[in-house]
Amino acid sequence: MTTHFFNVKASENGTKFHLEIEEGLMYVLTTISVLNGECIVSFEIEDDESDDNKMKEIYIARLCKTIPTELLHLEFDLQYVDFIVRGTGEVYFNGYNIIDPRFRDYKDEDIEEGGFEMNIK
Repeated sequence: MTTHFFNVKASENGTKFHLEIEEGLMYVLTTISVLNGECIVSFEIEDDESDDNKMKEIYIARLCKTIPTELLHLEFDLQYVDFIVRGTGEVYFNGYNIIDPRFRDYKDEDIEEGGFEMNIK
């Protein structure tokens, strides 16, 4: 299986990271917020076929264990998704499996064993 990489733009504001991932017709907005060792991740998607193009939330997850914010090493289990951010700026999806019928074919064929990388410099 081939690992797929996405272009990601990231900006840092305190302990909150705003990542924009673009791939094909899918536009995903991911927000990572860390507060008192607890992390919240939200995935949103803009429907290109919709007239209003509102951002729609797919998942919100909390960090399963406390990790010091300065380490920037965040690991998540979004049901079937393992989401890892390392201090080196590497970001990976392992076992990518977002349950949304709109992207079932796209996900299964293109990102079954996918991931993306970013630079937070």
